Amino acid sequence: MEKNEGYIAVTVLLIMALLSVVGISATTTATLEMQIAANEKKYKQQFYLAETAAMEGVRILEAVDIQKLLAGEVKGYAGEIGPRFKNIWQRIEHWEATGDDSDSAFAIVYRGLAPGNSVEMQSTAERHNYTVIGRSGGENARVIVEVGYWKQF
Repeated sequence: MEKNEGYIAVTVLLIMALLSVVGISATTTATLEMQIAANEKKYKQQFYLAETAAMEGVRILEAVDIQKLLAGEVKGYAGEIGPRFKNIWQRIEHWEATGDDSDSAFAIVYRGLAPGNSVEMQSTAERHNYTVIGRSGGENARVIVEVGYWKQF
């Protein structure tokens, strides 16, 4: 009988060790999932702030007087950057801060005349191509949103 009792003790210890490893794995996985969810929340918040900043730039562009736009008197207007330049947000020196407490801002960039014609736009006015860029940066989450915009004048 003494031989069987030793075998049972070893088996119980092995099962306890296995359960401990499973418990530690579950705890580590749960912690990692919580960190991923927190990062996703931060990113979504920054994304919505950047999108709001871009939409503020679009709103300003829609309501602006053309003469003020051409004279560069529009807040957030960053001037002309060629249509083929990628990552234009890296070349913008002037960002217009939004009114909230976040680190979000927008910039309006002129990209030249828009190519092609449209059935709806049959006047002598030309379509001008703009990119409105919203950015937001916070704690470990930086987001850039680019919105294309055509304005006819």
